[in-house]
Amino acid sequence: MKKLLGFCIFCVHFAAGFAQTNISFRIPNSSMMNKEQLLNCIVTSSGNYDQVNFIGTLQSKTTGAPQYAVNGTLFNLKKGANFISKNEITGLTYDFYNNNFTQDFLQVGSYIYCIELQTSTPKGLVTIGKDCFLFGVTPMSPPLLRYPEDKSTITTPKPIFSWTPPQPVFLMNNVKYELNVVEVKEAQKPLEAILDNPSLLYDPFLNTTYSGFQNALFSLENNKTYAWRVKASNDQDAEIYSDTWSFTYHIDSVENIINNAPYTEAIKAGNLVGYLHQGTIKFTYYNMLADTMATVRILDMANAVPKTIWEETIQLQRGQNYILLKTENSIRLDAKKVYTIELLNSKGENWSYIGKPKYYR
Repeated sequence: MKKLLGFCIFCVHFAAGFAQTNISFRIPNSSMMNKEQLLNCIVTSSGNYDQVNFIGTLQSKTTGAPQYAVNGTLFNLKKGANFISKNEITGLTYDFYNNNFTQDFLQVGSYIYCIELQTSTPKGLVTIGKDCFLFGVTPMSPPLLRYPEDKSTITTPKPIFSWTPPQPVFLMNNVKYELNVVEVKEAQKPLEAILDNPSLLYDPFLNTTYSGFQNALFSLENNKTYAWRVKASNDQDAEIYSDTWSFTYHIDSVENIINNAPYTEAIKAGNLVGYLHQGTIKFTYYNMLADTMATVRILDMANAVPKTIWEETIQLQRGQNYILLKTENSIRLDAKKVYTIELLNSKGENWSYIGKPKYYR
């Protein structure tokens, strides 16, 4: 897909102004949209006014919920065209109805912005002009896919798909992700497959930047090609898609042994035994805490005091976790020894099992 290089700001003028005063919205070229830019407008007045109340309101296009209101005073509004910015408005004050809008830049989303001008008369305040505008702010860049890499060949039948958030992520509150994986048929392009073929893995309500087949009934099939894509969205009706990548699954004999090996359950003071095929750690851990990270390490038990010889920090989700870590490229374990594989959680608890190395090459 074509990547967006900056915030796309689009605007539609949809409500006519009052007869006395017309308001048109001035949008400068900008890669990001801040609240001050929404003050920029051209007020064409049919008369002169010594003092005018300026009221701006921003609301969600999706829900109609107000996000904030801004109030100030314009002095000496003259007949004809008046170019208005924050410099012409005195006593600016903001009332925020959504805390996500207290920062300078607007959240990614679709909005309606209204400007109302009022003047005092002997009968009270009178509206002399009001206009509303529809506009949207989209991310600078979509989610960027990481693994499996595009056009790669993988040997894991249940891979973990991973990607990076859309940028700038701090302007996209409450991001949710949708992961879609399909098979690519003969003569199809990956994007065609994503659009036309049924989903093999579809996860529409993710709040993490990774997901996989761990809890799915389906596994990849040998020598078949697959396409995958991620959509990011938020509660302001913004959504953006990643590129579509493809990969091919191919069975490797050693990988096949690893993939078919059972997961060993890690328990407190664990004494269950599992093989470390080609040095691969493969176990289950039930996360009853709110932990999102944990440390996994290998302990050499040959000495009186166990020695940590390898460790890695992993991501966790609530509930059951299927953990597969490969150590082959960083350490070769002694096939004549047994090791303790240990997970340390935030409470300082050690969940473990006994690992026996088994190498095939």
